[in-house]
Amino acid sequence: MSREAKSGSQVWGWVLIGLGIAFLLDRFDVIDFGDLIAALWPLVLVGLGIKMILNRERGDDGLADAGAKEMSPASGESHVNRTFFFGDNAVKLTSKHFTGGNLSTIFGSVKIDLTEADFVEGESVMTVNGVFGDIHVTLPARTKCAVRSHVIVGQVEVVDAQDSGFFLNKSFQSDGYDSAKKKLHVSASQVFGNIVIEQPAKVSSKKTGVSS
Repeated sequence: MSREAKSGSQVWGWVLIGLGIAFLLDRFDVIDFGDLIAALWPLVLVGLGIKMILNRERGDDGLADAGAKEMSPASGESHVNRTFFFGDNAVKLTSKHFTGGNLSTIFGSVKIDLTEADFVEGESVMTVNGVFGDIHVTLPARTKCAVRSHVIVGQVEVVDAQDSGFFLNKSFQSDGYDSAKKKLHVSASQVFGNIVIEQPAKVSSKKTGVSS
């Protein structure tokens, strides 16, 4: 993944989180963001449109159309970069040279199955951001993994630890992660909704950083 693509995806992730926080503060009458939010939505849509055009020009769709099941049930892409507006979306990633990617949802859910993927040497990074909905990631059993998850309002379950409430952070890291030749780092953020990250087979691991 290029430095420019990674930076752009991170910016949009923070934009979505910022909008979610604005909605939350407005809902609880902490600050009146009503007019600001109304003004920001057109700018967000314009920005997403520009991003889609630029991505298409370089041969990367980058932005999915609204609706359910936007990605194919099985994908051999070595790197994914998608934004979903609405619906329930699912993808099974099967590339044997997976390098990571970025997935974002605004209204809806996304399920990511990594159980059949293999990874390039080094650290592959998968970033998933959502505003309203659910994020569900199934990790590969044979790969060392690290997870950082953040939920503003909702529930979070990471491997065998779970919590619900406000401003949640949960982390997980496999034993031997730092020295592993191939490893996967998953960063998941949800404003309103749930995050579930599971690993189908038990591995020796350590969990860190649970707070609410």
